[in-house]
Amino acid sequence: QRIARVDVAGVFASAPAAGSRRAAGEQGLGVNFTPTAPARYSSAQKSVTLTVRKTAATVILDGLIQVYDGRPHPLTARTIPPGLRVDITYAATSVPVAAGSYPFTATVIDDNATGSRTGTMVVAKGKQTLTFPAPPPLRLGDEDCPLAASSTSGLGVGYGSSAPAVATIVGGNKLHVVGAGKVTITAFQQGDANWKPAASVARTLTIGRTSQTIDFAPLPVHL
Repeated sequence: QRIARVDVAGVFASAPAAGSRRAAGEQGLGVNFTPTAPARYSSAQKSVTLTVRKTAATVILDGLIQVYDGRPHPLTARTIPPGLRVDITYAATSVPVAAGSYPFTATVIDDNATGSRTGTMVVAKGKQTLTFPAPPPLRLGDEDCPLAASSTSGLGVGYGSSAPAVATIVGGNKLHVVGAGKVTITAFQQGDANWKPAASVARTLTIGRTSQTIDFAPLPVHL
């Protein structure tokens, strides 16, 4: 790159060297000219101050939509040009964990580059599923039967009975036999601030009647 010109033959030398990369900010540039005919022409020097602007960088963010699982959910950043450090801050929180919306600011931290990006990331509610083992066969007179449904979220599970005249739920998680017949017990989990409601699971069982024995005295013998 030519940085100076004269009307006589000679050699230029610049400091820093022509074509070298300069840091952003105020930079001094010096040029020395040595003529090829020093008997006729004298050497010359010139210095100037340059303002080198920072490179405009682009910030690219990954993970703008994530799903709650109880762990932190940081954004990850890339830049153009690559390899620049990016500082990410979230409004009113550290790294998001709970489900919700989180405004953020991502700023390039570099002596020679500048760039930023603002926006909102979302941590969506997590999906949970239920496991509900079928209750054992029951009959009238049996003791209350514990129900053992569980959720992948760890939240408590509720139960409902389709036929309270046959069986009811007592103590939150026990099946109490009331009468003989068919009944469907449904396990459910309605979710909370971080978890979506789970799909309910139903188990149908038939409550049997209690066995009974009839005893009577021997019949008399008639001859």
